[in-house]
Amino acid sequence: MIAALNPTQKEYLDSRGINPAVSYFYYVAINNGYGSSLPSARVPAILEGNNPNLFPPQHLNISRAGNVVTLNFRRLGKDTRGYYIYRGDGYTSPLTQLPRMLLSSDTILTYHDTLPSTINMEVYSYAVASVNTSYNISPMSNRVSVSYSGGKLPVPEKVTAIENKKSILVTWSDAAKLHSGVLGYRIFRKSNVNGKDENSEKLVAVTDFTNNFYNDSLVLSGSYYSYRVQCMGEDSLDVGSMSQSGGVYFKIDSKLQPGNVTAVPADQKIILKWTMPVVEDINSVQVFRSEENKDPELLIETNNKTESFEDTKAVKGTIYYYFVVLKYKDNLTSKPTDAVGAKWE
Repeated sequence: MIAALNPTQKEYLDSRGINPAVSYFYYVAINNGYGSSLPSARVPAILEGNNPNLFPPQHLNISRAGNVVTLNFRRLGKDTRGYYIYRGDGYTSPLTQLPRMLLSSDTILTYHDTLPSTINMEVYSYAVASVNTSYNISPMSNRVSVSYSGGKLPVPEKVTAIENKKSILVTWSDAAKLHSGVLGYRIFRKSNVNGKDENSEKLVAVTDFTNNFYNDSLVLSGSYYSYRVQCMGEDSLDVGSMSQSGGVYFKIDSKLQPGNVTAVPADQKIILKWTMPVVEDINSVQVFRSEENKDPELLIETNNKTESFEDTKAVKGTIYYYFVVLKYKDNLTSKPTDAVGAKWE
């Protein structure tokens, strides 16, 4: 019961906590002092919302990560019940209201939309409108747009790896011609160094869509390298499937040897001399000696400027055989020089 009226009164104005857009049902019963009559038929009534909603949400911003679009905007005014989100294809096409209403009275709002998968690149536009407690809808906000590859980027084909002087040249098919959403490529590498596989495939480079090749100079001789390529859209989450691998064995470089190696007997010693090659990546010089039918032994490892050595431990009357090896900065060595023999009497 919401009111008791005089028997002569034939109307009643209900203003006690009535909310707009809510269905209310009313009925009347007569009280004659001894009891109440049966209730009358129920009649419905809805209070029409009378609060205008003239201004749209403000500062609408958009971002995308993969196929998820994030909208951020600000509430304008306190009389807000929720928000409608509108989306359209292209920059100027009509906008259609999305089915899910965002119910919130927060000042700063965030809305996430999942984009459908397509084989073509698409542009999506968004706008937002608020709904107040009178269920009046505001005008739409400013329109914002975002592009998306469609989530079905092509797979690069014909991945090939070949030696290119001191590096490996990796090439693949021009997938950007097949899909306008391809904005770059990611190149992954796996290697087998000295017979041991690396633990996992590594991302080694990213190129733009105009370059369907990569020159890998960070390689070691005597190792096998395999490569796979992946198409990439505007962000790191917008990527296609990985290609088939292409690989190559990067052979050991032919390291230069010392030249003009000589062994000359002298008084109680043997003097060795050689000529160093004109290169900059030599770490040291190793001098080896052996006797007839015996294994060679390392006599000395000296700096990369040395071009002579005196063997003062050579025994009188014993013939010795000498050879020289250069050790390079990448831990590789030259082949041994031809052995030269000498003895002092």
